[in-house]
Amino acid sequence: MDSLQAVDPALRVRWTVDGAIIQVVDSDQQVALSMEQQSALGSPHEIWRLLPGHHVARSVADPEHRVSPDAQPVWIQAYAPWDEAGATGVRVCQALTDLVGGTCVSQDGRR
Repeated sequence: MDSLQAVDPALRVRWTVDGAIIQVVDSDQQVALSMEQQSALGSPHEIWRLLPGHHVARSVADPEHRVSPDAQPVWIQAYAPWDEAGATGVRVCQALTDLVGGTCVSQDGRR
């Protein structure tokens, strides 16, 4: 929650589809970010196959740099709308991945 509050204090979390989707919403219940449940990433090298040319955090690619020796990398697919709320959602995604030492890749074609 601290990552959400750092981006915008009005943001809240709600679960949909029996917990399969986690959504970040603003005070008007407008969706900023929707995240699917995590999937285990058996090999961090799979990231480079799926997203060639993208930077991957050292904590994802190298077990010696993970938060815990038992930590395993996961893949979380997230979606943000193409509006101001979505821009907030992308900032939330980046804040969350920064918190855990992960990688956030935006594939919207905008920079």
